[in-house]
Amino acid sequence: MDRNEAMRILKMVSEGKISPEQGVDLIEEIVGGYEASTKYGSKIKIEVFDKLRGKKEVNITIPARLAKWGVKLLGSKAHKINIDGKPLDIDIEALVEEALKTSEPVEIETDEHSIIIKTVG
Repeated sequence: MDRNEAMRILKMVSEGKISPEQGVDLIEEIVGGYEASTKYGSKIKIEVFDKLRGKKEVNITIPARLAKWGVKLLGSKAHKINIDGKPLDIDIEALVEEALKTSEPVEIETDEHSIIIKTVG
């Protein structure tokens, strides 16, 4: 976090646009997201393999900070993943957070799909 980011957050607090608690949460999110993404890798890779068809359906790599920001921006929609129109009961935000906290891949197995979320350098 640079000085300008901190000043913008403090200004929002002083103008009453956000509460002091929200300001602290925002600072922690920015600093924590930076530390996690720089410590364990700068990108998140998501792979979805269809076991029935024997092929990879999803293979994307995005910056870790963008992944964290994206799932927060999408809110409750980000907590649901649909594959072939069928919802999977997983919390994608929690999975991205877990992948950022550890160097180990997060793996989800269903009868039909294998999902891997991991950090890459």
